[in-house]
Amino acid sequence: WLPTCSMASSGVSQSSQNWGDVALPFLAVGRVEDSVCLAYYMRKEAKEEQEQIHDVFQRLLKASAAKLAPNQRRRLQWNDGSVCCLMDQKGAFLYCVVTSKLDYPEQFAYGLLYDFAVKVKQMDSIEGATKHSLNAELEDEMRNLIEQYEDRGIQPLSPVASFAGNDADHGNALQPRTGDMRELQQGGPATAKILKIILV
Repeated sequence: WLPTCSMASSGVSQSSQNWGDVALPFLAVGRVEDSVCLAYYMRKEAKEEQEQIHDVFQRLLKASAAKLAPNQRRRLQWNDGSVCCLMDQKGAFLYCVVTSKLDYPEQFAYGLLYDFAVKVKQMDSIEGATKHSLNAELEDEMRNLIEQYEDRGIQPLSPVASFAGNDADHGNALQPRTGDMRELQQGGPATAKILKIILV
């Protein structure tokens, strides 16, 4: 079952998102401890909403330490699409992908995030990374993952099911938990819409 949520910057209407046929306009990873976005990839069709998307991701990063447990995931409805989030097994890094439509299958979204997490985990530079410092190193990988998973008819390389058991790399199975992240809206006048989030 799908969560409910909505959030946007002031001056941007709920129906203003226009990403055409792009299924996955944004992918990012951030460090939870200091809420720093380490790398992101944005399709050119989403450039007009770049500030808005970054604002949403920043708020998710800040709230995730208190709202997401290690290995936990959430899918948040955002206007006509969604934001799928995955916390890593140590609760140190948050991975997010934006889907332009609600009917994009979540197993593909999480397959993408798991594949992305495996790649990021292999990087020696992840611990000391600064804001956007991994963009150059991860750009090709992020673009390739987006292109692979844009076609939801392609089977993910790492199906979500393979991570739901006793996989040592990802810890225990992801357990759903209900919750509310309304505090994401507490950013002053710059944020006009509310994110009402129910955990997947």
